[in-house]
Amino acid sequence: MSSTLKIAMGSILVGLMVLGLKTLAWYLTGSVALLSDALESIVNVATALAALVANQTEWHVRKRFRYFPLVPNAHATSPP
Repeated sequence: MSSTLKIAMGSILVGLMVLGLKTLAWYLTGSVALLSDALESIVNVATALAALVANQTEWHVRKRFRYFPLVPNAHATSPP
């Protein structure tokens, strides 16, 4: 497992834990500020999921197109 994959999965795990704790704090106190903060944590978890999907997609694209670089070498197109 690559280090970027571990970081993305760890970010999702931490985001879910924070979301759960903030939701519990809102439930216990009834504070609208804590509810707002918990709802913001949903965005953080969604962003972490998007990072994981982007990481996996990028890996598959590189694997499939490894013989066809998307950006040509700069020295190959510049005049001598």
